[in-house]
Amino acid sequence: MLEAAKAHKTQNMELLLLDINEMAFDNEFDVVFSNAALHWVLDHEKLLKNIYNALKPNGFMWYMTKPKEYKKLLSHIGFRNYKVWGENKDRYFSDDQSMIGWIEESGIVPFLAVLPEDLKMRFRDTAVGRVIERTKQRDRTYFETFRRINVYAEK
Repeated sequence: MLEAAKAHKTQNMELLLLDINEMAFDNEFDVVFSNAALHWVLDHEKLLKNIYNALKPNGFMWYMTKPKEYKKLLSHIGFRNYKVWGENKDRYFSDDQSMIGWIEESGIVPFLAVLPEDLKMRFRDTAVGRVIERTKQRDRTYFETFRRINVYAEK
């Protein structure tokens, strides 16, 4: 993702690879944005505290997760003017190669990063096989249910 972001980098941007749990910024950012990444974080209370501390006054965040849980967490951390809403983002794939490409690009990447080399291919093949089996339609296309939850919150 950092390599892809470099193509869009401007003078006022700095790109860092950083563990969210180690993030220790203080009033430095106007906006915090995540797209399909923060759902991999296990401790969302710590995540939100780190984001809150990193934002400048009147800064805001944008994120997706379960509405009820996040409303409670956002209020507890101190965010204001927060909104939480869901979206239907179901995906249709015309053939098995496009479905497999999607699985390999987004679904299994975080798991492969932490698996020992000797288990990566077996895990990949098992995951792809199960998703293909579960999502294949009678017309040989593929359908994946994907519900997105968005969060907007201001400091």
